[in-house]
Amino acid sequence: MKTQHIAAILLATIAMVTVPSMARGDGHEDEFCLDDFDGIELSDRQESQLYELEERWESQFEAIMPISPATEAKIEQLEEEFEEQLEATITPAQTEQIEQLEESLDEALARITPELLEDEEPNLTPAQEQKVEALEEEFEERYWNLLTPEQQQRIEDLEEQFDEAIEALLPEPNPEQETKLEALDREIEQSLMKILTPEQRKQYESNLACDE
Repeated sequence: MKTQHIAAILLATIAMVTVPSMARGDGHEDEFCLDDFDGIELSDRQESQLYELEERWESQFEAIMPISPATEAKIEQLEEEFEEQLEATITPAQTEQIEQLEESLDEALARITPELLEDEEPNLTPAQEQKVEALEEEFEERYWNLLTPEQQQRIEDLEEQFDEAIEALLPEPNPEQETKLEALDREIEQSLMKILTPEQRKQYESNLACDE
């Protein structure tokens, strides 16, 4: 698939940030907003702790709000349709340029660890995770700059449609689940505050405006 990387990046962003918030309903924060840690320099130990905290959040959230196999199948179908529409938005000339970007990305990922190209869920260290995120951000920026304003708008519209379709599939939490989700939010927030220094907490709190 010619645009596999950018489709995967976009879908991963939607799945990690948008879908959990919709599944949980209003009143619950996402696990971590993409901009929550802007301006915060984390140590290797803190990055490892945050990674473990995020893993814990995902595990507990899935236990509280499980998705049925039928719903998972529908989500996979929506993802395939999204990728097809994304590919149809791009011209052959742009596809060739994207292929060159993908080759550069693959080479850079392989330098971090060959496992990235061989395993769908590689076991990465926090430092490797950070490098991968930086590479993906660079790829996204270079990809986005290849598109016309009309194409950019089309992709944004597709993402919005995808969000709405996913939201329609996911059930609202019942009162018992709502109570458990609120407790999980408090637990994760308390754990996060223990990881950050006082100065980092101030910066983190100011960054939370991105959730609004």
